[in-house]
Amino acid sequence: MQSRFSLMFLRYTEKRTDNFLFVGRRSMGTFEEIWDIVRRIPPGRVATYGQVAYLTGRPRGARLVGYAMAACPAEKNVPCHRVVDRFGGTKRAFDTHMPGGQRFLLENEGVVFRPDGTVDMDRCAWRPEQERT
Repeated sequence: MQSRFSLMFLRYTEKRTDNFLFVGRRSMGTFEEIWDIVRRIPPGRVATYGQVAYLTGRPRGARLVGYAMAACPAEKNVPCHRVVDRFGGTKRAFDTHMPGGQRFLLENEGVVFRPDGTVDMDRCAWRPEQERT
């Protein structure tokens, strides 16, 4: 039995077939697009969920980016640990398999953390518009 939310989501996405490739309940075309953006984040840099959403043309899709990160299989080789919240905070959901894992991976790449445990976004935020020049 499907939840009320999943039924609403399916009805919404059925109307937008131009942007979606359906595989079960998830939009794998959209997730692939998000994963492609995240693969562009260089080591030592981080992006926010909202930034990734904006780069995919969905400026209010930060939650969708979170779903894509959670659904990403390991064989896709997506550096999901480089995506943080808007304050530079790491996510507890990432710690399910290895407590402190996201921070550990980021520190090994040279990402600087503040004393409050958040990423120093002034120093480590990914700015793709500066890479092109």
